[in-house]
Amino acid sequence: MNNEVDYNLLGVLPLLYQHRKLKPVAKALGKTESAVSKQLTKLREQLGDPLFVRGKSHYEPTEWLEANLHRIAEGVSLLDSVTSFQSFDPKEYDKWVVISMPSIAYYFKGKAVLFELMKRLPKAKIKLAAWSPSTDQDIVNGKIDMAINYFDPSLDQRVHQLHLGKFRPSLITSQRNSHLDAFERLKLPMVTLTVLGWSEDTERVRYRMIDAGYEPNIIATVENFTLLKELHQELDCVTYVPFTLNSISGISATVLPDELGADFSPSIVVKYKKEFHGSPLHQLLYEVIDRQLSVKHRSTAQRYSLTL
Repeated sequence: MNNEVDYNLLGVLPLLYQHRKLKPVAKALGKTESAVSKQLTKLREQLGDPLFVRGKSHYEPTEWLEANLHRIAEGVSLLDSVTSFQSFDPKEYDKWVVISMPSIAYYFKGKAVLFELMKRLPKAKIKLAAWSPSTDQDIVNGKIDMAINYFDPSLDQRVHQLHLGKFRPSLITSQRNSHLDAFERLKLPMVTLTVLGWSEDTERVRYRMIDAGYEPNIIATVENFTLLKELHQELDCVTYVPFTLNSISGISATVLPDELGADFSPSIVVKYKKEFHGSPLHQLLYEVIDRQLSVKHRSTAQRYSLTL
C-alpha cells in the first residue's frame, strides 16, 4: 500500500459499492465516467488492491474492500463533515434533514419543530420520521440526523446522547375526574401508553406503585395519544405518562407523588452520530429541539410541563 493516499478520491468507493456501475457514480459526483475510472485506477495503485473486479454488467468488490469499506465510508463521512463545518450556511443548506421522534413528541411538538426548521433552513428538505426499533442504527448509518428519545445506557458508542432535561411524570384522566388526587386516580382502571425507549422506566414505576399498595389494573395499552384521549372521554380510567400537561382539552393531569415513583423521571436526550459532535448543522438542530420541547431539569418539588 502506498503511504501517500489521496483521501479526496476515497469518496468514489462507497458510491461504486452501492451502485456497482460507473454511470450513476459519475452522475452523483458530477464527473464523467472516464474521470471516475481514472480515480479508481489511482486508488488501486495507492491502496495496493484491485478494489473492484469488472463483471459482465457490473463491478464486484474484492475481499479486501468488503473487509475495509465500513472504515473507509466512516472516514469519507468525517472528511465531508469537516468540510461542511467550514462552509455551513443555514440559509443556503439544501440537503435533506431527517429528525426522528416518538409519536407523543409528534403530537405535542412535531408541528412547532418542523416550522422552525423550515424557517431556519429555508432551502433544506425536512423530514420528521417516526421513532422505530431501527432508529439508533439508522443514526449510525447516516439515515437520520438527530433523534429525540429517552437516555439509553446500552446505546452504541458511535451515537452521542446530549441531555435535554427531565419531565416530571404524571397521572392523567378525564376532566370529569379532575377532583381526584393521585392516589384516588390509581384506583381507576389503567390504560397504558406505549412509548418506544421508555418501557424499563415504566416497569420500575409500576413496581413502586405495587410496593405502595396500588396494584395497577391495566385494561388496555395504546401507542397513539389521540386514541388515548378518546378513551378517556368514554371511560373512567387513568394513564401514567412521563411528562406533565399544563393544559389539554378534556384531560386532567396531576403530578405523580415521589412515593409512587416520581424520582424515576426519564432523562430526555437528543441522539446523533458521534462524529458530528460540534457540527454547525447539529448545533442548530439541537437549539431548535431544545427550545421547542422546553425541557428543564428541576428539583422534584417543581413542575415539568408540556403545553399545547
